Amino acid sequence: MLARRLNKPFALAFAVGIGALGYARRGGLRRALKASDETVKLGTELGFRFFNALGKINRAWVRAQMGETERTADQIPEGLAEFDAQKFYLARAWNLGLLCEAQALAGAVDEALVTVEQALQTNSDELPLPPPITPAARRTEAQK
Repeated sequence: MLARRLNKPFALAFAVGIGALGYARRGGLRRALKASDETVKLGTELGFRFFNALGKINRAWVRAQMGETERTADQIPEGLAEFDAQKFYLARAWNLGLLCEAQALAGAVDEALVTVEQALQTNSDELPLPPPITPAARRTEAQK
C-alpha cells in the first residue's frame, strides 16, 4: 500500500479504514474483517480515535454479517460513543443502520426497531445547514 511505503500514518489509517468499508459493501467480509482489525490497531497505536471507532463499528457489523451475532450489536455503541466524544455526527444515521442490522441478525428485533427510529431522527439538529437561498442571493448568482 502506497501510504505504508511512504510512511504516512494518517493516510494509512484512512486507506485501511475506508478500504474495510469498501470490502464489506462488496461482500468481501473476510477482507473487511482483516482491514477492520487493522484499522482498530492503527487507530490505537497511532492515537487516531476516529479510526479506532470506525474500525470497531465496521468490525462488529462484519462479524454479525458472518453469523457471529453474539455480542456484536453491543460493540457498535462503543464506537458510536467514541464518535460522540469527538463530536463526529456526520455518519451517525449510517452507523445506526449498521447497529440495526446487527441487532436484527441477533434476533433483537424490538431493539432494531428502536434503532431504526433513532437513525431516522438523527442529525436533524447536529449538523449545520446551509443558509436558505434568498431572493437577493438568487439575483447575485444570476449576475455571475
